[in-house]
Amino acid sequence: MSSQDPKGERPARFKMPAHPTAKALPCVEEIFEFAGTRLSLRKPREPDDLLDLEEVHQAFEHDEYMPYWASLWASAKFLARHVLSQHLPIRPGARALELGCGLGLPGLAALAAGYDVTFSDYDETAIWFAAENAERNGFANYRTTAIDWRDPPDERFELILGSDLIYEARNCEPLVHALTKLLAPGGTALAADQNRPYAEEFKRALVKAGMRWREIGVGPDLEVEAEVKCTIYVITCGDEAGRTRSC
Repeated sequence: MSSQDPKGERPARFKMPAHPTAKALPCVEEIFEFAGTRLSLRKPREPDDLLDLEEVHQAFEHDEYMPYWASLWASAKFLARHVLSQHLPIRPGARALELGCGLGLPGLAALAAGYDVTFSDYDETAIWFAAENAERNGFANYRTTAIDWRDPPDERFELILGSDLIYEARNCEPLVHALTKLLAPGGTALAADQNRPYAEEFKRALVKAGMRWREIGVGPDLEVEAEVKCTIYVITCGDEAGRTRSC
């Protein structure tokens, strides 16, 4: 059986396990502060060093994979700030999932806000960093799991977080597919995007999947990124009357 997906574009079920060489790269600390919450993140000092690793070369050959998770993107900061603003429609204590967690900042913000968080990524090294960042900030009530959006697990979450995930057009439909499988009835997904070129493809995929959304524009902000604007998509499953339903 071919390993390609139904469109023949990307192989399914490629695993990117955590590698000691990636975990051992020189690291630095970055501090994020908002509304009285201070979060410390450990991250690779030079994210481009990952490009020299043989396992990353192999992943690119197999799946055109790039380790973008190693940078702390502006969209993650804006989404973390939104979570900590305490204006979310989902009550604290609910199950939350960070998709493509990278270093885990939005998930850390959700932990600080009282949610039951699961960190997930395609690359298990990213999950390892997110878990380490949770521990360094004193959190123990979190979970981790590897998720390929093309093959999401049979679980449901009331709150889903994702930042800067539609940086390539090919990500749009698999991401929306994952949201339809993972979002609990009545749940909300928050997807922060740095206004990259593929917003229209993403919205067309949402329409095709029967999902509803509204947009919140944020930035630029001297305390986050002085020249970056983002959009936070607040996504639900609902009918034309606005009644929530299962995706």
